[in-house]
Amino acid sequence: MEVVIVPDAATIGGLAADAVLGLLARKPTAVLGLATGSSPLVVYAPTLDHFTYLWTKTDFIVWAWNTMFVSLASTAISIFFFVLITVVLLYFVVKYRARPGHSALRSGCGLHGVLLVGG
Repeated sequence: MEVVIVPDAATIGGLAADAVLGLLARKPTAVLGLATGSSPLVVYAPTLDHFTYLWTKTDFIVWAWNTMFVSLASTAISIFFFVLITVVLLYFVVKYRARPGHSALRSGCGLHGVLLVGG
């Protein structure tokens, strides 16, 4: 714990806001317990300044859109390959089980592990 002596409430508000934002940057799931009453009011002005700075002076919107694009693209690619692999494997399972008297294990199709697990 550190004791800091400052000349006015605005300065301590800025220090407190920086401490809270630093904690949330390091650990986004942190639980904050702020005192009730008028004591935390000096913290709100600096955080509002940070919020205004984030939306007006940085490329936050571009960063958010880039993050959304990457997440949606990676999800779409994952779903596509999952469906593709599933369809191909099911094709071989159905094809080799559809012929009466035929065993996929004797045919050497290369799906031994998949067919053994499948039953």
